[in-house]
Amino acid sequence: MPKYIRIGLIVEDKHCDAYKFLTEKIGDRVRGYPLRKNKTIPATRKLRVWIEQYKDKYDFVFVLVDLDTPAHHKNPKYFQDLRKICHEEGAALLIVKRELESWILADVNSIARWKLGDNTTFRFKIYHNTAMDPWEPKEEILKLICQAARYAGKKEPKVFNPEWIAEISEKVELNKTTLERNCSLRCFYDLVKGCVDIGGQQYFADYPQVYHCDSPEIPE
Repeated sequence: MPKYIRIGLIVEDKHCDAYKFLTEKIGDRVRGYPLRKNKTIPATRKLRVWIEQYKDKYDFVFVLVDLDTPAHHKNPKYFQDLRKICHEEGAALLIVKRELESWILADVNSIARWKLGDNTTFRFKIYHNTAMDPWEPKEEILKLICQAARYAGKKEPKVFNPEWIAEISEKVELNKTTLERNCSLRCFYDLVKGCVDIGGQQYFADYPQVYHCDSPEIPE
């Protein structure tokens, strides 16, 4: 038996190492390998080539697409083509609702632990609509970081830094409460865990493609 289950992650985000850290929180025997840092995942032959290339190197291949690029997401055919390619090539398609940052907001105290220390729990004063999958969570995360900085008497950052997401993701607790707050994070958790458990290859093969996609709501 190999030491680790290796999952290749074709992702859009520049700060995609967050997916690596979150994957490895799900089990001691799993490792995640972000493979692309594209702004968008193309629903074209290029994606087929990537999947073909990576599925020979990894036990499973996931394609993760978020909803913060309206140019593609206003066209339903984009998602239809993604589903078709991933289904035919044997990859899992996961829609990250709305963005990777919304996974961070599923555990807002990960921000406090990152900023103030691992044993910190913090009652944030501002309202956060984590359960609603916020459309623009970057601004919300920045406000929470500023609030934590004020509490600690530290300098408040003025702009959002994408590098924070990977760092904060290492502090996210994937417990029942966190997973209930974001359905696409739960979908990712369940799929990784299913691949790691006994019979993972069969689980992956039988997992309905519609659940990979988590029924994305396309914005008007």
